Amino acid sequence: MAGSGPAPRIELLSSFALGGRRRPLGGLGEILLARLALAGGQRVRRDTLITDLGLADRADPRAGLRTLIWRANCAAGYPAVAADRSHAWLAAEVAVDLGHYSRWCHRVITESAAGEFLVQEPPSAIFSLHKPLLPDWSAAWLDGYQEHWDVLRYECLELLTAALLSANNPASALVHAHRLTQQDPLRESAWRLLITAEIRHGRPGRAAARLDALTAVLGAELGVTPSSALRDLITGSNGGPSL
Repeated sequence: MAGSGPAPRIELLSSFALGGRRRPLGGLGEILLARLALAGGQRVRRDTLITDLGLADRADPRAGLRTLIWRANCAAGYPAVAADRSHAWLAAEVAVDLGHYSRWCHRVITESAAGEFLVQEPPSAIFSLHKPLLPDWSAAWLDGYQEHWDVLRYECLELLTAALLSANNPASALVHAHRLTQQDPLRESAWRLLITAEIRHGRPGRAAARLDALTAVLGAELGVTPSSALRDLITGSNGGPSL
């Protein structure tokens, strides 16, 4: 029977955790909690869960789902998963890291001074921008959630990097821009920030090497070359970058 302790926290960024414990359940138990956590409090049909969890081929899929719900609540020490005859959902009291940081990203992006706002945020919030959503998992139902989180966090990382450059802090800007280009190597706007940070950090040679790296990536993956505006950052023909 599930306990009556405090509501647990589910973590989905970087890897799955329940109440701070990594891998406390079997694979299907984790998938059930993650699937409901990503639903954002909405009810999910039992038939949908049976399909997403790969239970459809079992002799009694509904019994299998009931067992998973019971095991998840036992592991949580709390009735984290509620259900009726047709749906299941995550209890409103259960916190989810992705939900918290997604709302934070939306707020940041709509702020008129988003970059300045980001610079003042606590390190834990900034660090979340470098965490992908369940990167070791692969499932059709998960793809859209992963893509949406990447769009949000990449946009916030660009705003943060630009603000750090405006605040004359190219060293910190370099850290975030470099990580962003590693995670999304075809994102030319991120490379622009990285090259700008190298130039402002007094490393024109490294800036040129970054441009060479981007040229190789774009040529191999897309058969194109960097924009002339990006090349102008190296030659200085545009009078310097404007951010």
